[in-house]
Amino acid sequence: MGDTGRAVVAHLDRDRGLITVAVCGSASCAGHTVETLGPLSGDWAISYGYVRLALAVRRDGRPVLAYNDPDTGAARILTWATATCAGTPQVTELRHVVPLRGFGFAFDDHDRPLIAGYSRDDDRVTLHACADERCDDGRDVPLLRAAEPGSLELAIGPDRLPRVVWGAAGEYNVLTCDRPRCGA
Repeated sequence: MGDTGRAVVAHLDRDRGLITVAVCGSASCAGHTVETLGPLSGDWAISYGYVRLALAVRRDGRPVLAYNDPDTGAARILTWATATCAGTPQVTELRHVVPLRGFGFAFDDHDRPLIAGYSRDDDRVTLHACADERCDDGRDVPLLRAAEPGSLELAIGPDRLPRVVWGAAGEYNVLTCDRPRCGA
């Protein structure tokens, strides 16, 4: 939910490779709209669970969806021009941050996306701080080297600082950046 209080949900149909985004018209979900994207390529990756979705809503109510491309592993960010996800989204692909078993997705104070994942170069937990709303450019901030890639989440705390949670083998860790956007 953005500041509008309307729910937004994204679902991946692993059998057909389709992503469905439902946007509620009100807090009670009356008058919702549904948009379907796909099919995604990479049947083996979809059916075996390698595709991860992350959805966040800007303060103005516009949803932004991120997922990892099953063929390249790259993170793809879909940005809609409207709060109802009408029309074709603008797609940005990030090839250097890989959402291996999961990734985190949030917005900074200026509605610029932040993506936490793993660096393609060295499996280091990395935050990609987008320079603009569409993420046409940005900066990678290497955070730490994890013992092994595992699940990963990103949240912005009440102090506006990013928190990255990652885990593998039943052990979870939290890293809180000491600056907004982790210094990017």
